[in-house]
Amino acid sequence: MPIEPSRAVFLSYASQDADAAARICTALRAAGIEVWFDRNELAGGDAWDAKIRRQIAECTLFVPVISTATQARLEGYFRIEWKLAARRTHAMATAKAFLLPVVIDATHDAEAHVPDEFREVQWTRLPGGETPGKFCERVKTLLVGPGLEAGPSDHRKHGESTVSSAQASPGTSRRVPSAAWIAAAAAVAAGALYFALRPAPNASAGALPSAAGNPAAPSGKAQQLVARARALYEPWDFASADDFKLADRLLKEATDLEPLNADAWAALAIQSYGQHAFGFDRSDARDDQLRRAADRAAKLTPESDRAKLALALHYRRSPGNDDETLRLLRELAERHPTDKFILRQLASAFGAKGRHDECLAAYDRALALPGGDAIARMGRATKLMDLRRLDEAEAAIEQALAARPDYWLAHIMRAALLLQFHGQIDATKAALQRIPARVMKDERVAAVAGYLWLMLRDADKASEALRYVTQDYVDSNVVQTPKALLAGLVHQLAGRRDAAMAEWRAALRVIELRFVSNLTSLGYLSDKAILQALLGERAAAEETLRTYEQLRRLPAGRANGATWTIYAALGREAEVADFFSERLKGKPADLPLYNAALLRVHPALDAFRGKPRFQALIAEADNLLAAAPRRGVRLGDPAK
Repeated sequence: MPIEPSRAVFLSYASQDADAAARICTALRAAGIEVWFDRNELAGGDAWDAKIRRQIAECTLFVPVISTATQARLEGYFRIEWKLAARRTHAMATAKAFLLPVVIDATHDAEAHVPDEFREVQWTRLPGGETPGKFCERVKTLLVGPGLEAGPSDHRKHGESTVSSAQASPGTSRRVPSAAWIAAAAAVAAGALYFALRPAPNASAGALPSAAGNPAAPSGKAQQLVARARALYEPWDFASADDFKLADRLLKEATDLEPLNADAWAALAIQSYGQHAFGFDRSDARDDQLRRAADRAAKLTPESDRAKLALALHYRRSPGNDDETLRLLRELAERHPTDKFILRQLASAFGAKGRHDECLAAYDRALALPGGDAIARMGRATKLMDLRRLDEAEAAIEQALAARPDYWLAHIMRAALLLQFHGQIDATKAALQRIPARVMKDERVAAVAGYLWLMLRDADKASEALRYVTQDYVDSNVVQTPKALLAGLVHQLAGRRDAAMAEWRAALRVIELRFVSNLTSLGYLSDKAILQALLGERAAAEETLRTYEQLRRLPAGRANGATWTIYAALGREAEVADFFSERLKGKPADLPLYNAALLRVHPALDAFRGKPRFQALIAEADNLLAAAPRRGVRLGDPAK
């Protein structure tokens, strides 16, 4: 059904971008959306100017098209349009949807010549104006639900029911993961990219019945808002950051309309937990919202199962509450033995306590229910990885993909496992090439794929993958890094040193803006140290590294899994060699295997591979890999 003409989108662009803007316009109109798109920037005249000003004053969404052309043109009528739109936001509540900036090329938002108000909302990248259906659907949602789009809380620099929600792995709140199954200090060619690669195994729509003790369903407008919010976040692993953020605004409106609606408060707590679990928003404010919403739901209906689940999710984010979390989840699982979400939450809670058999048993209970459960399958795969049962973990990943071929996390887990644990180059390439295009558009997948292609020394494939990364800073439960850091590594690999330096300088500005209020963040310091090293600012990098080590309480001058890439970028051969020498003799048995694979493929070590000590280490690594069971050969040849 077409959107009412009064709910129109105003498309603002420079004349050089007319073709790209026309493609966006055509896609939106094909989706039934009214678009005000004027092709006559040079028409001029008072009547034309008055029409443009009236449309900007009356449109529901303002979409500025940002590009290298707008960067080059410091004057132009489109800049009047932009300033008028920015000024209109001053009379709006921060929760109201209005600005929806679009970037059609590689222009960095940190450097873009735009009004400050544009920087306070999330940007979308539509390369060349190619407009996917998902963007059109998002625009439709914003037009139908006015007042619910991105305010400052969605600023990309900050990250931005029947009960169902996400299950986070215990460590998802940490910026730098431990040395768990695939937690690599993994920046290519001496970058500092960290992969936790743990699922926040998801909440498929578990269905707590409206039995006695559960709150009554919301009514009227609040009921519609809660239903819309649940439809957005309940797909969980398959919901985007935008889905969660829009759900958040819908639920806040629902609680404003009906402050005594316990269902709305419980749903607000659940999606807040999910935002933190997936890395979409790890702020203190998000944790506070989770706590307040869960407490409110529990106070309104203390016997409600939904409220108890909200409390259990709050306790999972609160240190020292593991026993209470388990008590609540076991109680809920007994009353709702067919609720897959509750079973997944219970499994994860058992895992956090080191109760591995009970963890796997809870996942198995979810898998045994009608219809199976790909998300439980991935949760089980993660636990098997933790237990170093790699063959079983690989089988679980393949089963999850058989059930859900679009399962983004399963795709990147499979590829990373093949390369980083087994050093199987051709098999990794086959796994990456099997990722469907629609899955690659998820920036978490694109960032990991870009990194892995860099490890495989294919700059073109890495660059192609990074085209799908839309944010200046990728922040999720699987990867946290400035995009420009990776882009610079691509240029370095291709021999474009000046371009690499420009990207790394841009990356440094991005993290300085992102962490402006927390310059002692470990994430900030590790990114800053590696970028300073890559830029040749050795003394500054050494100082930043020392600060990082002191805050992490690490031995000075001794590389570890979180810092060896920084040491490598600084050319500190002895420390890096010491690190790998210790790791190749380490335990458990697969940890040496993982480090053997790194020795063979990681570009950060290129400068050292011709040195006698590293040649001996590589020979030792080759022996370990040759003696290891061959895994993943169904996807391609063993490593070459």
